[in-house]
Amino acid sequence: MAYTQMDTYLQECRTLGASNNDMHILCGFECDYDARYIQWYAEHLVDTKKVDYLCFGVHYLVGPDGKETYIKNLPSQKQWLDLYTDTYVAGLKSGLFLFGVHPDLFGMFYKEWDKDAEYSARRILSCAAEFDMPLEINGYGFRKPQID
Repeated sequence: MAYTQMDTYLQECRTLGASNNDMHILCGFECDYDARYIQWYAEHLVDTKKVDYLCFGVHYLVGPDGKETYIKNLPSQKQWLDLYTDTYVAGLKSGLFLFGVHPDLFGMFYKEWDKDAEYSARRILSCAAEFDMPLEINGYGFRKPQID
């Protein structure tokens, strides 16, 4: 969703919620976890816009050069796997989000299921358990084409 669509989305959610007695409708956003944006998420989305919840994923990583790179375009290297895992774990620990999404998204760039991939998955799962944070299970990956 474009930022310019935010107020319309929130208005529509709240209008539907007010007019529907059969179900409780919540307004929320999926955010990209990046420590640089945490204050904005908290102050703007939670405090000002009064959203009901935020969830997070890691779709971009910031490399040593300061450049944001989409997950799918990263090289299949352990250093990027470690950065993905560290970033995801930081999102779980931040206390701002209701749940984490796409905990397995590292599979878009890290092509081998090896001991490092398993370690990353276990770190994410252990942290989620420690902080009592639900993780999304998304079947969309089963429909996506194989990695080239």
